[in-house]
Amino acid sequence: MRRAVGKRSSGAGRRLAARAASLLAAACVLHGSAQLAAAEPQAEAGVRVTGARVQLKDVMPECPERACPADLGAAPPAGSSRLISADTIRAALVAAGAAVPRLEAVRVLSAARVWSPAELGEWLQPSIERKLPDGVRLVGVQAKSGATLPLLATVGECSLPALAKRAGPSTTTAMVEILHDGQPARRVAVQVRLVLSEKAARAPVPRGSVITLIIQRASATVSAQGVALQDAELGQTAPFRVQPTGRVVQARVESASTAAVLEH
Repeated sequence: MRRAVGKRSSGAGRRLAARAASLLAAACVLHGSAQLAAAEPQAEAGVRVTGARVQLKDVMPECPERACPADLGAAPPAGSSRLISADTIRAALVAAGAAVPRLEAVRVLSAARVWSPAELGEWLQPSIERKLPDGVRLVGVQAKSGATLPLLATVGECSLPALAKRAGPSTTTAMVEILHDGQPARRVAVQVRLVLSEKAARAPVPRGSVITLIIQRASATVSAQGVALQDAELGQTAPFRVQPTGRVVQARVESASTAAVLEH
């Protein structure tokens, strides 16, 4: 009986010792990790920028006044970051003739907004409506996906493909330019649903219509009547037969009644 008790005591002691050894090993690992982390360089505090370019004043608020506008390069894409090296900051100070203090690299983050497809479509709708020709009504706009854009982004120009020449509902894709500080940042594709009237379905210059052809020469401007040999859109180059000579020329359609001859 005493031997059994002794064995149980001995086993419990061994288990206790093993557990203590494990705890001690874990403590050593944690201590070593803490020492290693302390030895590693600490991450620089990031600064948020809203412009398309990074200026010295963004990363160095106490910069000398004459050096503050110095350009340190393009800002990172919206929602991402990049490191501005100490050498880059130093070069900007030296170029401005300013004193150079002790410097460290600075991480800059481009401020951004994440747009859902529905929000994006609503935001871009006015730009699309301004681009529609007479007789075309916008029914709906749907972005193909959401987007992460610069926080201060604005909407630029919209481009639409040539619309099908038939009255009624139509679906196409518009490309809308997104600007950041007035410069193109990216283009966003959106699906647009339209309704074309009978008038909108007709070409501005139908085949067989007679318009005025403008021929620009070095010393004078000459005009003549011409017959459209095909349906033509505004801004399109199309063939016209000059009356009464019968000569065929290429002319760029400027309005429903005039076209500028490109060759003569």
